[in-house]
Amino acid sequence: MSILVITTDGDPYPAKAGSTTRGPTGINRTTPTNTGARNFADDIDGPDVEVNKRIEDQEKKYTIKYRAGDRNTSTNNAQSVYDNDEAIAVSVNGVAIYPPGVKHNPVSGNPAPLGYRFNAVHPNISALDEAGGRPESNFNEYRYRSNSFYVEGFGTPIRPNALFKNTSPYYSGSSFGNDYLRHPAVGDFPEGHSKIIGWALDGHPIYGPYGYSNALDPENSTAIPMVSSWEKKSDEQIFLMVSKELNPRPPTGVGGFSKGSFIEDYEYKVDGQGTLDQYNGRYCKTPDFKTGTYAYFLTFEPSSDSSSITLGDPAYPYIIGEYTKEQRSSD
Repeated sequence: MSILVITTDGDPYPAKAGSTTRGPTGINRTTPTNTGARNFADDIDGPDVEVNKRIEDQEKKYTIKYRAGDRNTSTNNAQSVYDNDEAIAVSVNGVAIYPPGVKHNPVSGNPAPLGYRFNAVHPNISALDEAGGRPESNFNEYRYRSNSFYVEGFGTPIRPNALFKNTSPYYSGSSFGNDYLRHPAVGDFPEGHSKIIGWALDGHPIYGPYGYSNALDPENSTAIPMVSSWEKKSDEQIFLMVSKELNPRPPTGVGGFSKGSFIEDYEYKVDGQGTLDQYNGRYCKTPDFKTGTYAYFLTFEPSSDSSSITLGDPAYPYIIGEYTKEQRSSD
């Protein structure tokens, strides 16, 4: 088994962090992240103290088993990625990716009720910037918890990022129209499949949101947005959670937590509900792995715009499901 060594500096430049404004509504998308302090709360998983947190470079190395190309992988003894708040992947710009489930309210700092985990991506309680990240911990490591970096950080045909594109011939060397995050047509592989935007720490690649309509027959496929097989529980299910005598969910009404505020508000339906499995991935043939590989995909809600280059809001589980396909390993 080959070994994959990933080094991360924790700095999203030349791809950008979002604005200095907390939450998802800021507008300053062009300021490099290494030019000064940011008005972020003190820590996403602890008391929310307003301080100026500066994104600081990190020195981390992850040594993992390279599993790209694998089909039959084991989930024996797999541990939930939410159990320990640790990195689950690294994006191609060197930013560590962390799970969205956190033990404290990202805005108030209050602990989650017993048996629940806050969804750090949910807009009503998000303390993330537009790119889906923020500096965290005592070391001010910038971390992604949402996949919105694909749109607001890396860039798209709507918001191109020439600096990021030119850091690697993998992106600058070819494109789908003006979109350098997607492949052109290559042999039997039609145009529009996403390029790799990161690596999970279980050794499998992470693609952007576009894959082929037929996972194993690209020649007879078109590139389409991948669809999560997770969805929010019904209103009736949420009501039962709120009504539980032991460890109830907080209410959803005025002053409460709307549906989706907690990881437990989501459920995996069945294979075939979307295009991806419970891990937010699938086995498929891609322009990078022509004989096939297991891979994760970023998931977004369907856009109200019929254009194929637009995406809706991030869709849970955003990048990787609650369990990775393989247990993670790092040095």
